[in-house]
Amino acid sequence: MDQQPHSLPRWILYMIESWVSDRFQEELIGDLTEYYEELIEAKGLSHAKAQLMGSLFSYLRPYFFRTPTFSIFSTKPLLMFQFNSKLFFRQLKRRPAFSAINVLGLSMGIAACFFIFLFVQDELAFDSFHENKRRIQRIETHNKLPDSDWLLSARSSKMIAPKLKEAYPEVEEAVRLFNRWEPKILYKEQYIDQRSFFTESSLFSIFSFKLLQGDSQTCLDQPYTAVLTESMAKKYFNSLEIVGKTFEAEDSLTFQITGIVEDPPKSSHIQFDFLLSYSTWENLRTGNAYDWLNYWLYTYIKVTPETNAEEFESRIRGLVHDNFGDKMGPLGLKVNLELEALPTIYLYSEAEDQAGPIGNITTVRIFSGIGMLLLLLACFNFINLATARSMDRAIEVGIKKVVGSSKPILTRQFLFESIFICLISLAIGLALSGLLLPLFNSLSGKEIVIHEAFTLQNLLSLFLASLGLGIIAGAYPAWVLSSFQPIQTLVKRYSSSPKGLFLRKTLLVCQFAISLILIVATLVFFRQLNFLQQKDLGFDKDQVLVIQADGISGRSFAEKFPFYKDAIKGNPAIKGIAASSRIPGAGKGGGIMFPEGLPKDEGREFSYFSASPSFVSTLGIEILKGRAFMPQSGTEPSLEMLVNEASLESLGWELSDQVLGKHITAGWSGETYTIVGVYRDYHHISPREKIEPNLIIQIPSWYHYISLKINPSQTHEVRMFLEKKWQEWFPQYPFSYFFLDEFYNRQYQKDLRLSRLVAIFSVLAIFIACIGLFGLTLFAFQQRRKEIGIRKVLGASKNSLFYLLSKEFMAIVLIAFLAGIPLSYIAMSRWLENFAHSIELSPGLFFLAGAGLFAFSIMAIFFQTLSATKTQPILALRDE
Repeated sequence: MDQQPHSLPRWILYMIESWVSDRFQEELIGDLTEYYEELIEAKGLSHAKAQLMGSLFSYLRPYFFRTPTFSIFSTKPLLMFQFNSKLFFRQLKRRPAFSAINVLGLSMGIAACFFIFLFVQDELAFDSFHENKRRIQRIETHNKLPDSDWLLSARSSKMIAPKLKEAYPEVEEAVRLFNRWEPKILYKEQYIDQRSFFTESSLFSIFSFKLLQGDSQTCLDQPYTAVLTESMAKKYFNSLEIVGKTFEAEDSLTFQITGIVEDPPKSSHIQFDFLLSYSTWENLRTGNAYDWLNYWLYTYIKVTPETNAEEFESRIRGLVHDNFGDKMGPLGLKVNLELEALPTIYLYSEAEDQAGPIGNITTVRIFSGIGMLLLLLACFNFINLATARSMDRAIEVGIKKVVGSSKPILTRQFLFESIFICLISLAIGLALSGLLLPLFNSLSGKEIVIHEAFTLQNLLSLFLASLGLGIIAGAYPAWVLSSFQPIQTLVKRYSSSPKGLFLRKTLLVCQFAISLILIVATLVFFRQLNFLQQKDLGFDKDQVLVIQADGISGRSFAEKFPFYKDAIKGNPAIKGIAASSRIPGAGKGGGIMFPEGLPKDEGREFSYFSASPSFVSTLGIEILKGRAFMPQSGTEPSLEMLVNEASLESLGWELSDQVLGKHITAGWSGETYTIVGVYRDYHHISPREKIEPNLIIQIPSWYHYISLKINPSQTHEVRMFLEKKWQEWFPQYPFSYFFLDEFYNRQYQKDLRLSRLVAIFSVLAIFIACIGLFGLTLFAFQQRRKEIGIRKVLGASKNSLFYLLSKEFMAIVLIAFLAGIPLSYIAMSRWLENFAHSIELSPGLFFLAGAGLFAFSIMAIFFQTLSATKTQPILALRDE
């Protein structure tokens, strides 16, 4: 048998068809084939294939090439766009309900995700404006006493900064910021409370706060000098030309203005109105032998670019011990220094006594997760509705394939439709975002303005995200639709495949499982918040009006308070009057104490504050053993002390009369106090936290608050009366007041905002899932119109039809319920671990969430079922 001739490789034929003009192709293929046979005979097949490419190029001549059919001025892409646009809008008109559901679900999902994006972007942007942010570290203090937990404070000793600058070459600059006492500024014969720090000129070498006027190297070097923010300069002096002028503060202090600084961005965790020279504070106070252990201020350093933070931290960790270890040893005190990188302070720091507002990375993660879930819900809706319509578009695909459309062309068409829907949804979503931005700000506590939200970068990111979303969400439906075989669609009428049906059901299960998780999260958030607010706090915060003694020095206030008290106590609407250095919810002070019975010089960490004898009775704090303080005259401190139950527990003392008369020595002064009473534990800080050992002493010069129990029916009259008497005794100081219950509940604001936002997003998620279910039931009923008509002719009732049409979808919701329960339980259990006191995740809570999910689902199905059962059978039976 003769050997069959070898044909040219397919890739050669493809190149000839692509490059060579039609009239030369046959001649060229014939010549190359003949030459190819000769090469194979002479040198073999492998060598012939290798030499064939060079031979092809030697045959080509300029006149061989085909005339280009496309240029940069070609109208083909525009025509294709117009063609696909017409097809798209025809589909919109043909199925307006499906199109509206798709666009509505996507636009709402995009709007919600955009809000979440703005929230997360704002949180992550904190302190990012500093040029050297990667090199700035805050020194934090980690300390521990025997039988006590480690305590982490954002503050440190004033001795740290100069020591680091002197002994460690890695430290380029160091700065101290002190705000434990902020002097009140005198303005129009009134002392005004403004945010201020005592600090040093090196602040401007470390941070990127822009100094508008003054010398950044020396502006805060001299005592009694100050730098004002731009807004404060305009407010108080109505001018920016104020360098060299002076202003007065409390205690007869006079500061000279040496500079003006641009207002700190709202994304800075360090916020201030006035910067006062640190040397002023040093002049106002006396030295202390325990300065190495007084954590009063914030220390920030800028390290060299090549510094390894972990290695440097290991070198300075024992700095306090190295310099003060001989006095710390007897106390049993351990102190380590730690570094906190500037970019991590706002979201990740777990230290107490922060310099400014801080966020929570958990909240950012929760919202990021919700944003992804909402976007998934919208995508699932799109895929479900697109694949559900596959039977509806099967004939269209079959006809197009018969007349010559290829799978790539059809795929591009359906992807075009998907992308177009996403871009339309993007436009609607952005419009909704602009309208609802003020509402979002009020709910989230943010201050995002329109021009900050709709930046070119954000809009471009959203456009690209929507483009990607259109491609991802439309890829599967496009692949399914373009894969239909013409013979199946035109002869047998295509029916939905088991795989496609399984996918739609799976996506619907995912949608409702996500919705269930968000419903459970909403219920848990609100129940936990309500639990904290309604929990027995151990004291009475209702109808307690608190006057804050802004700007008054402790000694002056202590001297005048008895007279002010005498002036107001005759008012019958005032049921109790007390003064204190702290009130519940206003933080805590702490220090080392030396209780009797422990080894010599072994201390314990206690929180403490000063209060007048009537404090416990005014706030309804129960005395379990002993008595409250005895009234005393004058301003001298008493050496009596009250302790709480947690203090006894920490010391191993029993609650008995034997506790009375025991002694505890204060580490800061060396004075010994006698325990005269034990009071019931109450939540002085927050019910979120465990109750700590707490002591109450009586030092009048520490008083800063006046708490008054008042008659609720005479609130306005009492306030006016108190203000009048205040002006008589403290004429230079503003009358600043608030109600204790409102003040105490402020600590729940972040939790309340989180709960409200999660609730809104949960409702949105349910809505998106339900409109998806609505769309699927709409399509399912349209596909079963003839069956419904036949059943009605045979006597089926509305109830039986409702059961028939809804059972499949309710089974899906039931599966989603069973799948969502363990996921929501795990997520909420981990969230509740952040609270010392929390609710229990009872089965009733999950069933309540499931009942809500079933109710929404039934509502989505009911209207479609009602419409289907009302349709006249003749209309369905005659419709082919």
